[in-house]
Amino acid sequence: MHSVQRKNKNIAVFLLQTLAATGLYCSTSLADTYESPRIWKIPVFLSGELSSGYVNVPVSPGRSTPLAIRFGGGLSLGTMLWNHLIIAAETDFTFVNQYSEVTKSGGNFRGTRWNIVSPVLGYYFWDISIIAGYEFLGNYNFYSQSTTKNNISLTDLKGGRLGASYRIWNGIRAGILFQYLLFSNRNDSSDTDKTGVNIPLDPKFKMWQVSLATGYQF
Repeated sequence: MHSVQRKNKNIAVFLLQTLAATGLYCSTSLADTYESPRIWKIPVFLSGELSSGYVNVPVSPGRSTPLAIRFGGGLSLGTMLWNHLIIAAETDFTFVNQYSEVTKSGGNFRGTRWNIVSPVLGYYFWDISIIAGYEFLGNYNFYSQSTTKNNISLTDLKGGRLGASYRIWNGIRAGILFQYLLFSNRNDSSDTDKTGVNIPLDPKFKMWQVSLATGYQF
């Protein structure tokens, strides 16, 4: 009787030791293969874009509206949280070319603008990205000069942009971009006086742009 109990006890001890060893092995294996999430691993959002489209510029009543087209490129860098929310900073450079004849009645709006940096907020779902940004840096520099041979630029910007794009293949995207800009001052400067003189604009210079855009999102 005692030998049977001793035998059963030995079997139970053996089973417990086997289970303990198996559990320890499994725990060790899982620890080796599973890496716990780390809060400092933030996904990076990087996107490059090229765009071209129509520019609407203000003209005085009775003057002909010039045909102006913009060409630009930009880069956005930030993060994408929860696989949907985009928080980034953007920089872009734009050329504005006028294809209608430059006349006194139509004016000359050829120039460039560098948006130094602007905050961007967006949302990504399925294959669609919606991006909105606020712009407050970057002058609109005209190619032409004033009658006194001064360089002309528009300053004190307030504006924004709204874009939507669709992923057509891998990271390649195509979409549309709308941009609205409002300049409050005009600056006349020369080669000897880089600071120049600010002249308040009344009314303010308003321009909006509609462009087709394509780019690559990493």
